[in-house]
Amino acid sequence: MVEEEENEQELDPEELEKERLIEIYENLKQELDIKQQEIEDLKSCLEEKERENEELKELVKKVKADYENYKKRNDKKLEKKYFEAKKDTIKELLNVVDSFDQAINLRGESDQEFLKGVKNIRQLFLDKLNDLGLREVDYDRFDPQKHQAIAKVDVDGEDKSNQIIEVVRSGYVLDQEVIRPALVKVSE
Repeated sequence: MVEEEENEQELDPEELEKERLIEIYENLKQELDIKQQEIEDLKSCLEEKERENEELKELVKKVKADYENYKKRNDKKLEKKYFEAKKDTIKELLNVVDSFDQAINLRGESDQEFLKGVKNIRQLFLDKLNDLGLREVDYDRFDPQKHQAIAKVDVDGEDKSNQIIEVVRSGYVLDQEVIRPALVKVSE
């Protein structure tokens, strides 16, 4: 120990200052290495959090898309249920229209005022059904999607096969769908 003290005393002040600076440098270098490692650790952590964030963003997109698809499916189901309810109601009301038609056909021409009143009531009723989207099918040419042939009639003259000769019961379309085909007689 005495020998070390003698060595230190033998060193000049510049040497001592140099050793002190070297020691400070070594300490600072060690602290810098520690800080650099902390920075690397923080960068790794940040990258992991960014990956997690991207995964969560993708998950949110998927959930949102699933919700939109669910909503569309649900809207279609509700629209279909509404249409089916409207269709069922109109089908039932068409029986009333048929009764008007029968009354008009059974009543002779003797009571014109009665006949006119029944026709007016029938037309008002049909106007209300039209407001719900009901339309009568067209009768230009026989179409098995719109008409149901109940009889074939022999027609003299021109070739008029599959021409509608008589409408026995009217057919109706609701929003592009035939809800009741017309009963018709067609030419052979």
